[in-house]
Amino acid sequence: MKKRVFVLAFALAFAVGLAWAGGGHDQKMDVASHVAKLKAELKLTDQQTEKVRVVLEDIHQRKMAAKQKAGGPDSAEFREQVKKLMAERDTRLKEILTADQFAHYQELQAKHAKEGEAPQKR
Repeated sequence: MKKRVFVLAFALAFAVGLAWAGGGHDQKMDVASHVAKLKAELKLTDQQTEKVRVVLEDIHQRKMAAKQKAGGPDSAEFREQVKKLMAERDTRLKEILTADQFAHYQELQAKHAKEGEAPQKR
């Protein structure tokens, strides 16, 4: 009986630790959520939405591959690759969006970057 309680307590502690470390706080948006947000914010047409989804999925996949190749998100190699991927993403999105939409997109990006620089409360 004591062994079962210990195993259950350990599993619970492990699950809570994973949930906390996994980032329920400021977790990154998945591609589908990001596309949905951009569709609403930028008033994308269905055709634009599909093109944006393709771009964001491609960049996301390449970012994850770079993260794995570099050995994690803390390496200088990974950070440099991410900068290049984000520049490519913006170039590709500029071809899809209207000038007004792209300007609004840049405002959203600036706001997001500014929020990311704020100290995180725990």
